Amino acid sequence: PNKFFEYIHAGVPVLASNIPTLQKYVEKYKVGLTVDPMDILGIARTIEFMLSDDERIKIWRKNCGKAARELNWEKEGIKLDAIYSRLV
Repeated sequence: PNKFFEYIHAGVPVLASNIPTLQKYVEKYKVGLTVDPMDILGIARTIEFMLSDDERIKIWRKNCGKAARELNWEKEGIKLDAIYSRLV
């Protein structure tokens, strides 16, 4: 989802659904946490946990910056061009 990447580029730690694709990014780049979107209490507890430690938030924000340098259209465009080149 575009919003997920927009949050990362804005330096906003993410709380994402624990679907495999998003979970992979969150774990790889350490930019926040994931949660079962059907678990309302789990979402509330995770939000409270995320907001409970300023140092953790700073780390996630720093990691967002690192992730944004990798997860951008300039780099993704190179991958897309390589795919198209193989097809042509």
